[in-house]
Amino acid sequence: MRAFLNRIGAWCQHAWHNPAVRRTVKRLALLALVIVASPWLVALWDILLVGERVQQGLLLITAATCWTAWLIARDAWRAHQEKRKEREHHGQTTTKTIPAGAGARRKTKAARRQRRRTVAS
Repeated sequence: MRAFLNRIGAWCQHAWHNPAVRRTVKRLALLALVIVASPWLVALWDILLVGERVQQGLLLITAATCWTAWLIARDAWRAHQEKRKEREHHGQTTTKTIPAGAGARRKTKAARRQRRRTVAS
């Protein structure tokens, strides 16, 4: 039984790494959320269509406030991700690789002499 459960877990992990599966799962989760929230969505729609002006105004102000909060949180998240990427690259913004080993280009003889002179003095 344990081996069977391990195989199921491995299959789930393998499937989750597929972008199409992740996209489908996200869409199904959004659909489930809309189905669960449908009574409240119908009530909001009713207020927008035939509600009093005060109710409609409050609903629009609430929507604008939520949208602004979403944008602020998204910008903060993106800034956090950029800082994290910079820390991972130790401040390097370019992707140049420094040659090393047998294929590395050696400095010229004059450059090596110049280096020795500056170190010695």
